[in-house]
Amino acid sequence: MMKRFFAGFLFFLFVMEGSVFQLLLPQAWGSSFVIIPQLVVSGIVVLSLYLKEQQAVLFGVGFGFLHDIVYGPALGIFAFSTGLTAWGTVHISRLFPPYPWIAGLIAILAQLSHLLLIYGWYRLFDFTQMPFFPSLFAHILPSVFFNIVWGFPIYQFMSWIYNKNKRNTIQLFGS
Repeated sequence: MMKRFFAGFLFFLFVMEGSVFQLLLPQAWGSSFVIIPQLVVSGIVVLSLYLKEQQAVLFGVGFGFLHDIVYGPALGIFAFSTGLTAWGTVHISRLFPPYPWIAGLIAILAQLSHLLLIYGWYRLFDFTQMPFFPSLFAHILPSVFFNIVWGFPIYQFMSWIYNKNKRNTIQLFGS
């Protein structure tokens, strides 16, 4: 039940980042800064803090593949990068206690690594010709900041839902 709810919520975020947020971004108003909204990646990073490794990677690959189909220039780039980001988030989050500020640092690291992976794939396959440092300062860092600001309410909502459901569930034998 919870996985279906989270899948529906991630699909809602997918629709929002592709429609409403495109009108609010600075590039829509003529700015040289390009912000790449990745609300679904923020949601998958939050889910990776709570779910098992296989489930988090499946969410990452599934929604990454959906992104590749709708927006991507090639199939598999976003699917691989989002799945790898989910996998890395699961493993990094298991090393630290579950405090909100640690979750924020992990989210920053995950967003940055995801955008750097996407840039690397796009550069490798010649989908972008922009050099690294101009891309870092004009696209990647503003996008990380934007996604972290919008990722905080996503984190609050998803952790509230997860913890609310966890309290209402009977767990036998410490499982």
